[in-house]
Order: sequence, then C-alpha cells, then structure tokens
Amino acid sequence: DRLEDRGWIRRQRRADNRRVVDVAISENGLALLKQLGPGVRDCHHRQLGHLAPQQLQQLVALLEQARSALEPEQTDAQG
Repeated sequence: DRLEDRGWIRRQRRADNRRVVDVAISENGLALLKQLGPGVRDCHHRQLGHLAPQQLQQLVALLEQARSALEPEQTDAQG
C-alpha cells in the first residue's frame, strides 16, 4: 500500500479474476531506482570489492544454500 501511495507501483485487479492483482513498477518507481542505483553499487563495492572473483562465487553459493533451506520445495513445472 505504501509503495502505491508513494506512486512507485501500480496495482490493477484483473476483470476476469478479481483475486488476481497485477503489479507493475511506475515511471516514478523507475526514476527512484535509477537515482538509488549508483549509491547501492558503491555500497556493495565497499562491502565486497576486496574479495577475489572466486571468493565472490563462493559467497553466492553459500547464500544460495542458506536461502534454499527457507524456500518451499518446488513440486510443479512452474517453479
């Protein structure tokens, strides 16, 4: 609700199924992401820029393992 109130996303219920809500980022949301992008990249570089590429790959693999323990198992073809 707050993202929509701030104009960063748009929500619309489908006419054929009112239970489904389509959500899309708005032009204002895209502008905000463009504005924030360089600062986020700089922060990541300060946090992780000293790591070698192999170390970054290891970190990604470990984070994926940690996250997978919290995700429900995929039982259908849609993922």
